[in-house]
Amino acid sequence: MPFIFKPEMTSPKQQKKLEEATRRRDEIFSQHPEVAKLDQEIKKKEFTLRGANFHGLNKEERNKLQGEIKDLKVKFQKLLSEKGIPEDFKEPRWDCSRCQDRGEVLTSRGFIRCSCNQERDLSLIRKQAGLPPRYAKSSFATANLDLYPTREANGKESPKVKAKKAFKIAQEFSHSQLKEANQQGLLVDGPVGSGKTFLLSCIANELLAHGKAVRYISYSDFLFLVRLSFAPDSPYSEYQLIRDIEQAPILIVDDLGTEQATDFSSSLLYRIIDHRYGRQLPFVISTSCSLNELARRLGYLGEKIMQRIIESCRICSLKGDIRQKIIAKERGKNG
Repeated sequence: MPFIFKPEMTSPKQQKKLEEATRRRDEIFSQHPEVAKLDQEIKKKEFTLRGANFHGLNKEERNKLQGEIKDLKVKFQKLLSEKGIPEDFKEPRWDCSRCQDRGEVLTSRGFIRCSCNQERDLSLIRKQAGLPPRYAKSSFATANLDLYPTREANGKESPKVKAKKAFKIAQEFSHSQLKEANQQGLLVDGPVGSGKTFLLSCIANELLAHGKAVRYISYSDFLFLVRLSFAPDSPYSEYQLIRDIEQAPILIVDDLGTEQATDFSSSLLYRIIDHRYGRQLPFVISTSCSLNELARRLGYLGEKIMQRIIESCRICSLKGDIRQKIIAKERGKNG
């Protein structure tokens, strides 16, 4: 799509790209005068053709001029190729060719936000929600369940079958939150490397993409920030940290039980879970522990915490360590 310059519509970002394009064009013309000369010759003939009526050109003269322009353009493209110059060397390098970095596009309904702007908005929303950048693109559509072993062990369901069930339950949870059909949460257990964080990220991205407010935390990171808030010069407020977690419309807690709870952390977790339980605010939790082990690791209030979680959540499991397959696949892509 050729660039159409409209000075009154340019933003500072667009103006910068236009200036860069002008400098790039001038540098090439300076290095290759024959390119500049041929470009100028084409422009003159095109100007004459556009003013054909003003110049009194008849049909035969117009056709001749069109032919000359066509031949010059073929010669111009050949010259660029010989010099190793990109055909679009005069065009601005837009980050988004659809809106030309304007942030909006004109449709039959008027100007609307461009998809590039929407993606930037979503990127900011993900950051504010606490979602790790590594999982910004995680989605149910890109989940590769073939990574899970298909072999059954001792008559039990294979890891792949369990993964299918877990992802199905997670999708059902996401859809129910979008429809506000119920406030039931979700607990995902499984060993390290079984894909729990990816699954929680799929839920977070699905909800965020549809405008649902989500707060995503690693519980150990959250505890670290709370402890950090006790320092006199801390930039964090203990009250605000806890309130944000308690009040989040949808709370996603990754890796609960990774560290042995103290009386303080056990009391803090119970406060958060009980607050959300009483107000029917949904939460999603992942853990590498069995339910009994998790109750033990959550300290002196572990049994009460687990009672609230089990009452509030559907439970599903992931099995098997698929990290090595993912790493091998990524290294294969990168050679």
